[in-house]
Amino acid sequence: DIGIAMGITGTEVSKEAADIILTDDNFSSIVAAVEEGRHVFENIKKVILYTLPTNGGQTLLILGAILLAPFILIFNPHQGVSLPIAPVQILWINLLDAVALALPLIKEPKETGLLDRPPRNPHERITDSPFFKKVGIVSLVMALAGFSMYYLTTIICAGDPEVLAKAQTTAFTTVMLVHICYLFTARSITESAFRFSPFSNKWVLIGAALTLGLQFTIIYAPPFIGVNPFRTAPLPAECWIAMILVSLPIFFIIEFEKFLTKRLENRNRRIMFKA
Repeated sequence: DIGIAMGITGTEVSKEAADIILTDDNFSSIVAAVEEGRHVFENIKKVILYTLPTNGGQTLLILGAILLAPFILIFNPHQGVSLPIAPVQILWINLLDAVALALPLIKEPKETGLLDRPPRNPHERITDSPFFKKVGIVSLVMALAGFSMYYLTTIICAGDPEVLAKAQTTAFTTVMLVHICYLFTARSITESAFRFSPFSNKWVLIGAALTLGLQFTIIYAPPFIGVNPFRTAPLPAECWIAMILVSLPIFFIIEFEKFLTKRLENRNRRIMFKA
């Protein structure tokens, strides 16, 4: 509940007491402001909801490797234990994630039906229960994808002098691919990604293309330039096929989660309406 005063015809007393002043004395400005406010809030929530799981996935990946280290040594004492992703690779992921992938979500256009939604509780937190549920799902899937590709590569490339570099490169690249797949479904918190055009936000496509281009560069350029700061190794085409197949499920898992959440909300509304 707020007080509104007219900016042109309103008295100074009413302006002092009001919470909002309409500078153009046009009530339609209230509707436009509410819609814009909801749009900004949604996009901020999308960025946070995208960024947190990507960090959570890396954390689970590293913690999982540390916890499983004793078992790896027991079953294969000659392999040794190392992190699935090198520290410099983690920094690279966070850099691209924050700049090339997360920022484009700020430019996401308004979703249809913003004004048809019920008013949001002013005391409602951004980090509610569904928020943490989605963060947990994405983090777990991301960690499992990177973890599986890392250990699969160590098994396939056993005996190769570059086995560690190749294994870390596959885990590193798989995490980046999961980020990109998640980005396309993170464009909407509630609506399916199939309901809007992939070209409605060109910045998402540019960010994904830039990320892939830079990832290819740091993987395949070192042998030609003689410098390998990211400790990567060139990967054959079969590795890319496997990494893509492992990365794609996150998109469909989150789409299915949206479908179930929306169906449950609609059922609850029908029950409340009948009551």
